[in-house]
Amino acid sequence: QLAAIIIMLCWRNLFLVLHVAVLFADEGKYTRLGMEFDAQGRFEESRSAFETAAKNWPSTQTLVNLGVCLMRRASGSRDRSAKFELYHSAYQAMAEGGQYALSDSDHKLYRENWNALMTNFKLESIPLPSPEDIEPQACGPIEIDETDDLVDSSKQEVHEINRPFLVHERRRTPLAPPFMRLSINSTQDFPKNKPFILTGAMNDWLIPENGWDLLTQLAKAWPKAVTDFYPYNMLSKARRSPFLTRLHTAVVELGLRSDSQASKFKQKPGISEQQGRYMHLQLSPKQWQDLGNWGILHDRQQLSSDKWLDECFANNTDLVNEFHIKTHWKILLAGSRGAGMFNHSDSLQTSSWHAHLKGRKWWYVCRDSFCFEEILEPGDILFYGQGWYHETQNLDTPTITLTDTFINAFNYKAVSRKLLDECATASLNFRFSAQLCDALDSCPVKLAHIFDDKDDNVILSSSWRKQASSKLLTEREITLPSHNNYDGRNYITE
Repeated sequence: QLAAIIIMLCWRNLFLVLHVAVLFADEGKYTRLGMEFDAQGRFEESRSAFETAAKNWPSTQTLVNLGVCLMRRASGSRDRSAKFELYHSAYQAMAEGGQYALSDSDHKLYRENWNALMTNFKLESIPLPSPEDIEPQACGPIEIDETDDLVDSSKQEVHEINRPFLVHERRRTPLAPPFMRLSINSTQDFPKNKPFILTGAMNDWLIPENGWDLLTQLAKAWPKAVTDFYPYNMLSKARRSPFLTRLHTAVVELGLRSDSQASKFKQKPGISEQQGRYMHLQLSPKQWQDLGNWGILHDRQQLSSDKWLDECFANNTDLVNEFHIKTHWKILLAGSRGAGMFNHSDSLQTSSWHAHLKGRKWWYVCRDSFCFEEILEPGDILFYGQGWYHETQNLDTPTITLTDTFINAFNYKAVSRKLLDECATASLNFRFSAQLCDALDSCPVKLAHIFDDKDDNVILSSSWRKQASSKLLTEREITLPSHNNYDGRNYITE
């Protein structure tokens, strides 16, 4: 009861934050929208509005507003893992807001809300994040049955390792052996979960000689496409959320340094950013088909197949599109030299392959202390299975990769559980529609049939509607399949 009283008192003071004066019209628009949505109990839309203000007009006020929004959601969450991630996101937003504090009022605003956040961490027994773990990723323990040539990095003595080809050194990361390589013409069965590189599979792909020509071609073909653009390197400890940016603008920005005066994304005053910029373009089934029609890619049925989606969603193209975009099922990634992604595992516990179109990329892939590393060249396709953590760094500008996610007999049970949990608790914040969640309810049984699994005990039959709160049910019901981050309701850098 005492904890509840203290938290309630915190909220009474905290939401004074939301009544701050704003300096710019657009910033004020999104701040007001955030406040209005919050008052109506529409948390997801409130969060989206505050995130838009914080990303595009970062200041102590906008970032603390976002932190308060996330903290309020965390306090009310019944799901421990969701509570953990929301509190850590609030921590990151407020910590960044403190870096912008210049005036006495900014410092006061930051201190009061930071102290309230620390009180909540203590009251709810949430561990404080380390700088390397501000954005935790879920990864459940899995039995590995293919460890014959794996190297256990936990048993290696760690020395200073020199990797002169990297822009940003990883001197304390143990050396690991290269991946196993298999030819597309190999008669050997592909491993179900162990990482490997497939060679020869891209020999018939019609990829332009120059990487910039490829990106320009795509930007002209998809003029309305919106990317997640990372102007600040995601290898940095101070990780930033992406900016929604038109593809044609993102292509131009990739060629600029973060300190360039020509860039639309300005550095924080007094802070030196790590070299490297990245963009992610979430591909719809239609865009994936376009790439195939143009000969840029050829689907490899040996690696994956999306036929299960048509069966689960009864050929409903709106639901198939929603699933692709919101789960980041297929992605075009492009970045400059030095850009990379911090060590993480895929949240849905799926498997993935990465086709390297242009440029070289260093990969470091681990699970349960067993690691591989290698520089992948154009023409290489990297596969890794469920639960493998991975870190990357680009060695050329531009480096371009196509990524596809898939479900197989090895991972479909874990993926089914993650999707059910997302529908019931919003643990991953994918913002699914109720229509999509209803369709996903039937998928485990259909997947078991596809993979000829006779074990009825692993079939998930519990409906998400029986587990979801009334508030979440309402949020999902008013969400349309066409609603997503890229539909124009959020601020987009043109």
